[in-house]
Amino acid sequence: MITNNHDANKWKREQLEYFRRYLDTFHIDSREYRIILKGIEDLEKSL
Repeated sequence: MITNNHDANKWKREQLEYFRRYLDTFHIDSREYRIILKGIEDLEKSL
């Protein structure tokens, strides 16, 4: 369970790292790439 802001930010950073690695499996021009990239950008803004 996330108990404070530090834990939430740690979880977000872990997710960002995971999705950045996952992003490399898609071609830059693909729909999936753009969707994941947008999610990464949104998550980064919430840090």
